[in-house]
Amino acid sequence: MSDATPRGDLLRMLKARRDEVRYALLFLTRLPVGHIAQLPPLAHAAWAFPIVGAVHGLIIGLGYWAAHVLGLSNLVCALLAVLAGVVASGALHEDGLADCVDGFGGGWTRARKLEIMRDSRVGTYGVIALIIALGLRISLYAEISKTYDVLCAAVGLGALTRGFLPLAMALLPAARKDGAAAEAAARLSSSVVGVSAVLSVTIALVLLGPSGLLAIGACLCAMSAMFLVAVRQIGGQTGDVLGAAHVIGEIAGLLAIATVLAP
Repeated sequence: MSDATPRGDLLRMLKARRDEVRYALLFLTRLPVGHIAQLPPLAHAAWAFPIVGAVHGLIIGLGYWAAHVLGLSNLVCALLAVLAGVVASGALHEDGLADCVDGFGGGWTRARKLEIMRDSRVGTYGVIALIIALGLRISLYAEISKTYDVLCAAVGLGALTRGFLPLAMALLPAARKDGAAAEAAARLSSSVVGVSAVLSVTIALVLLGPSGLLAIGACLCAMSAMFLVAVRQIGGQTGDVLGAAHVIGEIAGLLAIATVLAP
């Protein structure tokens, strides 16, 4: 017998939102979320991307804190923190960055670029991009140095960069007709995009304080530049492009925060 009362409707709504958060975690990370009886559409779960980003950032921050408690140097703390983040995400976004750089740099035509991006092998361009991206993140977390500041930066930027992804999916054409990003983009609602954006900016401003506005501006500029390059190179966005934009946005945000906190 179905529960048609307002309380029953509320419980169903809360369960749906909970499953959407769990699915967003399942999609963007390798964190255990348990069994989900019925997977919601990714387009419905995209509002929770900032929450996933905040959780992932928390893992990075706690990794830095744990290494700091052991008395390790700032550089080693930052290296272990970034490693914890890569393990938690399954290097999903780093893979996107490598695929984009390989495709954009190695193909002469749009079709060839997309073909290279789908190749599971990583080329020279991709390896160099990963070395630079990981090196910058490690160096910048070490530059920020203070445990609390690193934690706030990781959580705030994690929410911020992932919270902008639904907006990009809604605004940019899909470079491919297939794939999870293309399917989700076609079904995204303005409410999902709006909630994701508001959540991401709110979390960033609360945690980053005075450096929050600068970090938001830096992330927006860097991610927008990545999306413009993608449109020029392959005609729009893919899952790899979104992952690469997250990595680039995080680096830009860390640069902004490190600049503000520099002695």
